Amino acid sequence: MARSSVDLVLRGGYRMRARFSANCPGLDYYSGFYVSAGADGKLCSGRDVIRDRAGGECEIEKFRQLVARN
Repeated sequence: MARSSVDLVLRGGYRMRARFSANCPGLDYYSGFYVSAGADGKLCSGRDVIRDRAGGECEIEKFRQLVARN
């Protein structure tokens, strides 16, 4: 099963979902990834990528904040 998104837990307990512009099959197979912020220290959709442990890249299309339902 290929993945089209990954959930991130940020400082302060915030949760974000990063959706990829295409499926990212390397995330399932290798169960891990690397994230590097840009020169400005930020991770941005349309600019940055998540790298799987095999060396592949998955372009981040958009972010969505995840909020728990009460």
